Amino acid sequence: MKSTVALAFAAVRNAADVYQLTRNSTGSYRRLKEGELRKFRMGMSDIFNLQTASNNLATAELQLLSAEQSFALAVLGLRRATGLLVDEEGGAATIQAANIFSVPLAKGGRR
Repeated sequence: MKSTVALAFAAVRNAADVYQLTRNSTGSYRRLKEGELRKFRMGMSDIFNLQTASNNLATAELQLLSAEQSFALAVLGLRRATGLLVDEEGGAATIQAANIFSVPLAKGGRR
């Protein structure tokens, strides 16, 4: 049980790190595209460079979506490993939206 929780926690940390790096990368590609667009408008670049910058940004945005998905799946895995995914209310098992999008801090706690 402890190793399952430790692995799930490590997966969340890794997914969060990947998400942060991917977010920074996407911002850099966005600035690169804006710069290439300015250069194109001034006649200092061509449509091919602008298209390449746009394609690179689109790829980075897709990678960001993938990183977000990986983080969400890692959080779900951690909640499942810690037993904090499903709540019991009035004898019925329910899954709260907050349980899907937040990392468990302690039994019953939410971040």
